[in-house]
Amino acid sequence: LGKDAERRPQGCVLVSTQIAEQSVDIDADLLITEIAPTDMLLQRIGRLWRHSRNRPHVCRQAEAWLITPSLDRTQMPTSAAEEIVAAFGKSAFVYAPYVLLRTWALWADIRCLSLPDDIRALIEATYADDPDEPEAWQVLKERLQAKKDGMAKTALRQSNPWQVALDDEEGARTRWNSNPTANLFMVRRAVNWDERQGAELELLNGEICRLRSGSFDLASARSLHRNLVRVPRWAVAESLSRWNLPVWLSPYLRGDALLGQVKEDGTVITLSGDPIALQYRADLGIVIPDRSMVPRKEIEEEDESYEW
Repeated sequence: LGKDAERRPQGCVLVSTQIAEQSVDIDADLLITEIAPTDMLLQRIGRLWRHSRNRPHVCRQAEAWLITPSLDRTQMPTSAAEEIVAAFGKSAFVYAPYVLLRTWALWADIRCLSLPDDIRALIEATYADDPDEPEAWQVLKERLQAKKDGMAKTALRQSNPWQVALDDEEGARTRWNSNPTANLFMVRRAVNWDERQGAELELLNGEICRLRSGSFDLASARSLHRNLVRVPRWAVAESLSRWNLPVWLSPYLRGDALLGQVKEDGTVITLSGDPIALQYRADLGIVIPDRSMVPRKEIEEEDESYEW
């Protein structure tokens, strides 16, 4: 589907997630897409007719079909917020329902676009403030604003160099993720271990970190967090149930956490020798096991961030 028209098949259907909407130079004749925020839809439409070539005779112009939810515009003023969210299905887990709703209302009557001329007007109309919206719309808008405020507060707390650990619900630093996770500190070995006094740790990157009860050292905190990885909680739930965080390690993190020792063959164990159901490889990092090997009760039903 790239620039080389000679290698293009006579007929081809690409089924993709939203990963294809940006920075992918593919040239499609027709786009069929589920609803997404206006800016994302415009990115997807940008995959249409990107290169000059002979088109099938049935494609007289660039065309996009938008799959929309089963919502009745005449009943929208009296619809409940939960009904609207349910109508958007799984898309509401990926994008803010309020933005999807505003996009749906805007695009419902669009039959023709002129790009790039229409881009600015469409985006501004999607995100413009409208105080006269129905009550359910306002509810969804308030939920979106509350989440944005929470994320802003999280970012502010993360900018504090003294606060080196995050609560689980605050998600990872590089993306927003509401699925439960656990912190895994990676070490090669531990010496002078004392449950209450402290320990000397040889970290995965070769650094030596000396931790003592009753004290906090910023350099040690930075070293520890360079050797920390977040894993889905279900993958280490059994080990967590048998692990008690030493008092000298608690100032450096909160929530569910494990100290994992990486053996020469890549297996990960606790410092007491109990196996952790993970593998470490230098080329891949942490390898998470097949979920079929994990008790079902440990797995979050809606956690789709790790496929097997």
